[in-house]
Amino acid sequence: MGKVRFLGVAAMVALIFGVVFLTNIPQFLKYTKGDIKKFEELEQNELNIGDLVQGTIDFTDGSFAEMEETNTTFGIETSKRTTKQYYAVYMYNDMYVAYETGNAEQIAQLEQLAGECQKYYESIEAAYAKDKDDPDLSGVVQPATEVKFEGTVKELPSDLDGLFREWYGEGYDDDVEKVLITRADFGRMRYLIYFGIGAAVLGIILLIVTIIVWRKEKTETSFSY
Repeated sequence: MGKVRFLGVAAMVALIFGVVFLTNIPQFLKYTKGDIKKFEELEQNELNIGDLVQGTIDFTDGSFAEMEETNTTFGIETSKRTTKQYYAVYMYNDMYVAYETGNAEQIAQLEQLAGECQKYYESIEAAYAKDKDDPDLSGVVQPATEVKFEGTVKELPSDLDGLFREWYGEGYDDDVEKVLITRADFGRMRYLIYFGIGAAVLGIILLIVTIIVWRKEKTETSFSY
């Protein structure tokens, strides 16, 4: 039965991988049809779960949450690292949206942009503090960093919604899109689909082989002396 068990487990693992990767098919079809929303052209509340979106982020108030991965040895924490960051991104339609990324290069760009935005806000506040009626904004420097991205729109998890709401404060319900944009690489979508199909086919073949081997072993056991 050891061979049957091994084949059965391998078949289930392959099928699970196949199903997981094939869930990208609806988004792949949108990609092939060019059904990709432009971030700069979005109206308020136009983002829907399952949408593909691409564009440029040029304003962010920084990260409001992060995901950490903790490694333990014999129950003792040995290391910890941040795997994903969640940014409050200001949209062109005057709304905020949560953006998820685990890409180190993009995180560095967003951190740089967040610093530039903070300086921008501070310089405006300083100008109004000097003269609230006629502030001199000539010295205000607009953020220069632009972060190009591709993403898929997902449901905003309740825990992230709570963190975002707490971070943002008053006006959250009116000013924030209740979805999550997560970083994607549209160019890799076709390879994920191919991998999913291959894994699914392999799983089916292994499942058939498992049944054949199981029946053979059962027959041999039944007629053994």
